[in-house]
Amino acid sequence: MNLRVVNNARFLVSLKRAVIPARQTFHPVRYFGQSGPFSRQFNKVNYDILVQNAVHMSRNGANGTSPGGKRLPLRTILILIATSSSLSMLLYATIQYFRIRDELSQSKESNVQKSIFLPLWLNSNILQRKTLNYPEGLRYVDMGYYNYLTTEMMQNNSNGSKSDVEEYCNELQQHQIKYAVLEKLSSNNKIRAIFGLPLSLNPNNSKFNIWVELVHPSVSGIQMSIIQKTDSHEKNNDVSFKWAIKPINWNSIKDDTLSPIGLGMAKIGSNAETKIHEKSSGKVHEVHQGKEKVPLNPNRDYAIKFQSEYFITDKSANKQGKIKYIGTIDFDHLLINRGVIITDIELIYDDTSYKII
Repeated sequence: MNLRVVNNARFLVSLKRAVIPARQTFHPVRYFGQSGPFSRQFNKVNYDILVQNAVHMSRNGANGTSPGGKRLPLRTILILIATSSSLSMLLYATIQYFRIRDELSQSKESNVQKSIFLPLWLNSNILQRKTLNYPEGLRYVDMGYYNYLTTEMMQNNSNGSKSDVEEYCNELQQHQIKYAVLEKLSSNNKIRAIFGLPLSLNPNNSKFNIWVELVHPSVSGIQMSIIQKTDSHEKNNDVSFKWAIKPINWNSIKDDTLSPIGLGMAKIGSNAETKIHEKSSGKVHEVHQGKEKVPLNPNRDYAIKFQSEYFITDKSANKQGKIKYIGTIDFDHLLINRGVIITDIELIYDDTSYKII
């Protein structure tokens, strides 16, 4: 009897030892309450795992990813923006086209032209001014002066050995610009002290650069023109597209905004004063081409600038230097030396640079 009780007790102890690890495996919360070196090590491992999971989730949240989706690539975002902008402009152009077509159908005039401008690019002119090729760029800012200039280039190029633009620029540099540079140099004390008078200027191999520079910010885009023509009592609409540049002149916008409410009288007064004293001012406000008058752009939204170099020597050619110049065209004096004005001159002599003007 006693032996049986002892055996039962031993069996219960061994069974208890086997059950305790199982309880610890399936019920870790109860195990945390226990003490001992093994329990502290187990708690540290679980704490490190929880910290790593939290850091991983925070990094995924900072990068914009989540278990439910991923962040869109930059290329996809740009494509979506470009597509939405294109669809918006297409919708705007379509609405304006049908509106203008209805207006033209109700009009009784024979030839009527309407335009729709779709802006695509903004030229802020903050860090660098927008430049255009000469003379092609004049078509975007002053069509009247472009027509006059191309006609003059064609008339001056009698030989035909060079292009009209190249021959015109060559003549401009050899005569008008050279005369203007000599005039500035001859009146400078530094030039007279080094080289004396008279001076000799010879062109070097440097390229002559001339360009059209926009003064104000501008918007570039596509302009759609709708022209209504009446033939045999039938109205036909012709649609054409071209690239256009629209200057943003804040002064003109302000005057146009304030004039209807009576605050733009200063502009009206200045124009009237100019017209009254036009004959006595000595300024040329229009370019005469034969018997016709070609008006220039009155807003002056652009400037024509040029630059190149000359070799300068004294009378005996013992001293030689190099002249770098920058100039512009004065539209008020186009018939006087073709409006050439020199704005900057730099002299390089004996490896030393001198600012002349």
